[in-house]
Amino acid sequence: MSPTTVGTSATFVSRHPIFTFAILPLFALLLVLGGIAYWAISGCALGEGESAVTTCSQIVDVLDSAGANSDWWVWRRGVAYAMVQQNAAAISDFDRAIRDNPKNAAAYTARGTSRMAEHDFRHALDDFNIALQLDPNPETSANLEERCRVRTALNTQLEQALADCNRALGIWRSGKCLFGCGFEPASLLLARGFVYFRQARFEEADRDFDAALRWNPNLAAALYARGLAEARLGDKAHSESDLVKARARWHSIGNDLAPFVGQQ
Repeated sequence: MSPTTVGTSATFVSRHPIFTFAILPLFALLLVLGGIAYWAISGCALGEGESAVTTCSQIVDVLDSAGANSDWWVWRRGVAYAMVQQNAAAISDFDRAIRDNPKNAAAYTARGTSRMAEHDFRHALDDFNIALQLDPNPETSANLEERCRVRTALNTQLEQALADCNRALGIWRSGKCLFGCGFEPASLLLARGFVYFRQARFEEADRDFDAALRWNPNLAAALYARGLAEARLGDKAHSESDLVKARARWHSIGNDLAPFVGQQ
């Protein structure tokens, strides 16, 4: 899927900077133990793409050889794989992180996001359900939005999807949680708009897509979805304009967003 859309592992990670800081207390310990250079630790924890995969793998190999716990670093390598859209490798690492620590809510969330990217929506829903059960404070996570999105893609639990999105929006609007609860307003509004579109509530969908674009005018997914909603509402001129612009920005947008708005 295009990085323009939401519901990918890379997007999930970008919304959760707090996970990066979970490893800071480990820096000193690992440096004392030796065998892992500071550049490798920082490269895995803070890096992106193939270089992060490489440095995370080096850390995992050292820890495994020493019989030490490596589940966080395996999870972080899975995140690095997901950011370069190597979802099979990412899911394999998340599987291992979960085997090593079955209460690792972040691993379930990340695996669910990678499964969404692979259109394995049913198993993704299972992961988000477990993550929400395990997270001691689910209202500071983006799991509600992701579950809203995957339920929309399954097109069988639309009322539950709407409840998840409305709850997430309510939490975000309350302003009570650190780091914005991992939510992005444009992404949330887009997700709820998808639900309304699936429910044939096109006026409400159109309002949400329009609001998402006010937050992020470059969000091609919202531009495309608004064009579809406008077409259903009989606004042919605006519909064609939005669809042409969206397709110019993201050539495979029709196929990529089909799980959320149907095949067009």
